[in-house]
Amino acid sequence: HRECLREALKFDPKCPICRTISTEPIGKCPSGRMEIGLDPDLLCEGFEEEQQHGRDDNMGTWRIHYTIRAGTQKPYHDNPGVEYSPTSREAFVPNTEHGRRLLKRLTYAFSRGLTFTVGTSLTSGKENVVVWASIHHKTRPYSTNGVQNAHSFPDKGYFINCNEELDALGVPQHDDPSLQIIFSTKCATSINFGSLFSTDYDKY
Repeated sequence: HRECLREALKFDPKCPICRTISTEPIGKCPSGRMEIGLDPDLLCEGFEEEQQHGRDDNMGTWRIHYTIRAGTQKPYHDNPGVEYSPTSREAFVPNTEHGRRLLKRLTYAFSRGLTFTVGTSLTSGKENVVVWASIHHKTRPYSTNGVQNAHSFPDKGYFINCNEELDALGVPQHDDPSLQIIFSTKCATSINFGSLFSTDYDKY
């Protein structure tokens, strides 16, 4: 039943017996760009103490800007051949040791197409639009008028929850040799989807 195993691994990279990740994860993200830069003056709510009074390299917050181009859904999307519009999203990660570790994994996840997909928006109900996949991002660095929601800081469990989601998708740990991504507090990083790790989803 070797052919059955091959087919099963196309839909789930985990071994059906021991549940170990057996292949590099591949998602359904449309082509796009991920830009990462450090905002030294921005603090994420709940991390102010660590960011203000920690080491100098803990100052500020990482801003992630995603830009997804318009296109036509591929065979692996819900409605192949149907067009979708472009979109952009911004997310925030505290510049702490745990934050930098998570940022490396988020970058890898984007490079493997795991961050977005095309489907139905849970917010608006619109179909055939670019939506978040299964990796939660914080799109607000602080609560609004003291009201916290699922997309904003503070959230003491965010690092744990997000890393668990990345684990489930087969994203390597931050110190894995395959993640040769080093972030400096003095630089910005820009990644074209498909260029990192020599993957190009447009060819499928």
